[in-house]
Amino acid sequence: MAMFYIFAIKWVFKDTGKELAIVNGFTFYKHKQMQRTNTWSCTRGSPCNARIIVTNDTTRMVTRKYLIHNHKPPNFIIEDGMYIRI
Repeated sequence: MAMFYIFAIKWVFKDTGKELAIVNGFTFYKHKQMQRTNTWSCTRGSPCNARIIVTNDTTRMVTRKYLIHNHKPPNFIIEDGMYIRI
């Protein structure tokens, strides 16, 4: 029996213009850009290995994921599509 894990990705911008992905309250930054996919890593960095791999076309389909974090999510608000850390 196949198991499915359903989650939503919210795409927002920082005040610097950089894009962030938010999944289950955790933030991810674009770590690596390949020809067909982008790797988004947890903004906490090492030692957290959480990441998502997403196609870099307009569909942004998740091809792989590792969503286990070793820390609590950051405190932030989203205002007019902008990420604000509090």
